[in-house]
Amino acid sequence: FLTRKRLMGITAGLLFAIHPVQIESVVWISERKNLLTSFFFLISFLAYVLFQEKKKSGLLFLLSLLTFIAACLSKPNVVVLPLLFIAFDVCYGHFEKKNILLYLPFFIGAFALGFFTLEITKDLGRLQYHGGSFFTSLLAMFVVMMKYLGLIFFIYNQSLIYVFPSYRSLLEPEVFASFLGVLALLGTAFFLWKKDKKLFFWAAWYFILLLPVMNFIPFPSLMNDRYLYVPLIGFFTAG
Repeated sequence: FLTRKRLMGITAGLLFAIHPVQIESVVWISERKNLLTSFFFLISFLAYVLFQEKKKSGLLFLLSLLTFIAACLSKPNVVVLPLLFIAFDVCYGHFEKKNILLYLPFFIGAFALGFFTLEITKDLGRLQYHGGSFFTSLLAMFVVMMKYLGLIFFIYNQSLIYVFPSYRSLLEPEVFASFLGVLALLGTAFFLWKKDKKLFFWAAWYFILLLPVMNFIPFPSLMNDRYLYVPLIGFFTAG
């Protein structure tokens, strides 16, 4: 629908459906919430796209907002959806200053639901950054980003639990190589921005949807296959 290229859409959809990294989200009963939140997330995104394409239908905007709230209540990892809306408007030529008022209800909902989630989980114990600090956690996330890339292209060593050492320096070989890999990914995204902003949007989709699990705020685990579930839509479309 957005790419106007049927073959691209079919290919991306097929890869998303059959890729082995999706197994955890589909067959693990406790991850039904991942499927549920993805269902509401996609409806919300589609309703917003149609809202922008169909000349500001109030019902579509309301549908987008309500399904966004439903998605966040199912699983709060989709609170970044307003950022995706901004990226869509910028890349598809819909962005105007008055759009800020459109984003406001979504950001208010995201912050409110995020705060609510933190409040109800605070009694489970204070989460710590991997390695004890934001810096050491960031070093680990460089490695994780490359591990995700490896899982996408080379299906090997999948695990229910991924274990990483505590990295202390950017100059450690695995960290430094991963850092260069992340720079290469960002460089590719910048190239897409210059070449085709609509194609860049799908690359941005991948990165934006991974933001909640990037451990900027301490998270229970550094890496899981299920964290790639919705981000892969953008990756396969951009690819």
